[in-house]
Amino acid sequence: MQRLYYLTDSVSSVLSISRDLDEAGIGDNRLHVMGQSNAVLNQAHVHTTTPLEETDLMPFGFTGALAGLALGALFGFLLAIMDPWTMELGGSAVLVGAAFFACFGAWLGGLFYDMTGSYTIVWGLAIALGLMAAGLHAPIADAPMRRPAAAQAG
Repeated sequence: MQRLYYLTDSVSSVLSISRDLDEAGIGDNRLHVMGQSNAVLNQAHVHTTTPLEETDLMPFGFTGALAGLALGALFGFLLAIMDPWTMELGGSAVLVGAAFFACFGAWLGGLFYDMTGSYTIVWGLAIALGLMAAGLHAPIADAPMRRPAAAQAG
């Protein structure tokens, strides 16, 4: 997809650009105009931008979702390995944990970016959580679990 950006200072120039693009076969549905006042643009019948197009919410949400997906997969694997409730969780814990933390990470990443204007805090938290996860995994012994043999009825 190719994007063209025009900087103008009047609605009449926007209308002129819109006519030129329409003559070239590019319809109004591909033209999104952002201005100081959407009311003026709406009166001129110009296709305005949506709030998602005016902000960087989508790419930042995607980055947060990737970080949350990684954290969720780690959380799910920890649940499956540690067996906290003495019941076998298996792959469903990994799937549910990854899905939950992917959504949570997308929301949290966007929230931190909106608050600070930077991903520095988010990346710092991701590094700290990764180091913490590595520290939690270090003392785990990779020995097979011994389960008591079931008593045989005789």
